[in-house]
Amino acid sequence: MLNNNEELETSKNPEEGKTLEGDTSQNESTENVEELKNKIAELEDKLSQSESANKQLFERTQKSTLKAKELEAENFAKENKIEKTNDPLESLRLYSALKDYSKDEIDIISRQARALETNLIEAAEHEDTQVLINAYRAKVEKDNTTPSPSSRQDMSEKGFDEWSPEDIKKLTQNPTKENINKLDEYRRYMRTKRRS
Repeated sequence: MLNNNEELETSKNPEEGKTLEGDTSQNESTENVEELKNKIAELEDKLSQSESANKQLFERTQKSTLKAKELEAENFAKENKIEKTNDPLESLRLYSALKDYSKDEIDIISRQARALETNLIEAAEHEDTQVLINAYRAKVEKDNTTPSPSSRQDMSEKGFDEWSPEDIKKLTQNPTKENINKLDEYRRYMRTKRRS
């Protein structure tokens, strides 16, 4: 009978067993929901912190960029500082100091003036500037006097006495107006040379 009583009790209280199981699953699900809510709250806090940090970094970057542009503009103004004067006497001094220099040499003087933090007249008279200009002039002179090995002398640079039969052949093979005129000049020259 005990067995039947136990069965009756379990059959009478089948909901009690179910409710206990339902309660535990409901408790677990509410705990899971609360954990998820806590995690979401933590993530939202982290997100808001990172957003505020990003905003601060962006603002600092913008300020740094503006500051860099201002400094660059100041440096450009300092480097390209041109002496503006309304004094005609000063302009004449500048002209007389720079009149013997080529454009490239004036560029050298200008760079030296910036490096020495002085005006163009003083920079032109400075010993180091004179050394640079003399070296530049020597280089230009050497470049102009020594022809490059790959360059050939043009027929227009040669005198008619130096013309070879190959030169004449080249001109006749390409009968442009200019070449025909050169051949005519050559023939006239040769005729006057034979008569003399």
